[in-house]
Amino acid sequence: MQKRNYYIEIEDFLSDESFQTWILSKVDEQGWEEWTLENQQRAKLVEDARLLLLAMKVPNTVISSSELNTALQSTWI
Repeated sequence: MQKRNYYIEIEDFLSDESFQTWILSKVDEQGWEEWTLENQQRAKLVEDARLLLLAMKVPNTVISSSELNTALQSTWI
């Protein structure tokens, strides 16, 4: 959980599998609900990451870091 204090870009959230699980399956085993309440200054980043993840969602699939990086690079080029 401590490493989340360094999340400053959308990619930081999207590459975290526990964030993906929380958004896609509503399972909060890693304490994302609490973290977002304690870090409201990052609410816009969390919401942007959530929307992007949902837009890229393939049913019943967790996106690997390499797949995410490839998708982000091709989107932003």
